[in-house]
Amino acid sequence: PVDALTYEEVEQLAAAAQQADGKDYSTPLHLYAAQQSDMQGFYVLAYDDDADKLVAVAAALDDVGFHTFDWSLVVDPLYRNIGVGTAMFNAMQQALAMRQSAGDLAVVVEDAPFGRALVEKEGYTYSFSEATFEAVPMLCETNAVTLRPYVDDEAALIELYADAFGDTADESQQLIDYNLQREGTTIWLAESNGQLVGTVTTTVLNNE
Repeated sequence: PVDALTYEEVEQLAAAAQQADGKDYSTPLHLYAAQQSDMQGFYVLAYDDDADKLVAVAAALDDVGFHTFDWSLVVDPLYRNIGVGTAMFNAMQQALAMRQSAGDLAVVVEDAPFGRALVEKEGYTYSFSEATFEAVPMLCETNAVTLRPYVDDEAALIELYADAFGDTADESQQLIDYNLQREGTTIWLAESNGQLVGTVTTTVLNNE
C-alpha cells in the first residue's frame, strides 16, 4: 500500500488529467486498491524536482493473483509531448521484468487523448474493451434468473468459464481457488431453470 501523501498526489494528478481530458483515470490507476495491504501491485512515479510536483504515474495491479499485471499510466497534461510518457513506459517495462511478470495488459481509457497511441507505438495491439459500472449493491431475484452464492459448484463454473472465455480447466480452477480464499470476496452464480447462465465476483473493499 502507498502512504497517505503519495495517494493524495496520485489522486490530484488523476483529477488534473480528468479536468483536461474529460476522462476518469481513477480506475485504471487502481486508486481503489492503492491503500489495501492485501493487494499485489506497484506504482512508478515521476516528479519535477524544481516544482516539487508529481507529473506522471504508472500503476500496475495483479488483481487476480496469477502474477500478471494490468497497468496504465497518466501524465500531467502540462508535461505531455516531451518524452515523459515514453520514459514512464520504459520504467514500467523494467519494473515488470524485475518482478518476472508472467504477462501484462495495458489499460487505456477509451477516446482519451493520451495513452492508446503511446502503447500502440510501443508494440501493443488492441485486445478487448471493458466497461466499468458503479451501482448501489443489492441482491434481487426475478422469475427468470436467481442469483445465489457459490456452494461447491466447481464443475459447472469451470464449464461456464470455458464457454465464455475459452479458459482451460486449470486456469478456471486457479481463479476459483483464488477468489474463494480472498477475504471479503464472494462468487455469485446466476441460474435460470436450474441451469448456470452467468457469474459475477464481488469484493468488499472496506467494512466502513
